Order: sequence, then structure tokens, then C-alpha cells
Amino acid sequence: MFLHLGGDCDILISDIIFILDSKCSYDLKKASEGIYETINLTEQNPKSIIVTNCDNKFYVYYSPISSITLLKRAGISNPAFLETEVI
Repeated sequence: MFLHLGGDCDILISDIIFILDSKCSYDLKKASEGIYETINLTEQNPKSIIVTNCDNKFYVYYSPISSITLLKRAGISNPAFLETEVI
């Protein structure tokens, strides 16, 4: 099954490692240089960050769609996974 991340980008749900709210993350762009391929799907501030592993290569997607919406689209409806509070 595929998950639409915004723009023209769809990925396999089975490739997803994690989905973060952009408020919860540190600067993955600096941390990922040379390790991950980054794909920016928005010209504005991203609402979520998705890390995937496809063919033993890691990708970091910056999406305009919120992490809650992406999790719901992926069929993850467990409230424990849908925590929105940033600590």
C-alpha cells in the first residue's frame, strides 16, 4: 500500500521507519548530510518529517501534510501513536 506525502510523491508504507511532527525534530538536514537523501516536498515550513528505508538507502522527506494526517492515511489509528503534545 502506498502513502501520499504531498506534491507528486507516494511511498510504500512498508518502507516507513518513522513519521515525526516537524516541531518534534532537531535539524535532520545537518545530521543527515551524506547519510540520507533529503527530499523537500514543500516550499514552506514542513509539517512532518518522514524517514524511510528503500533498498538499503535512507530517505528523509519533508512534507506539507501533518504527521497526524499521514498516520491516519496509513491506517494507524491507535491513540498512542497519535500523540501531538511536544515536550
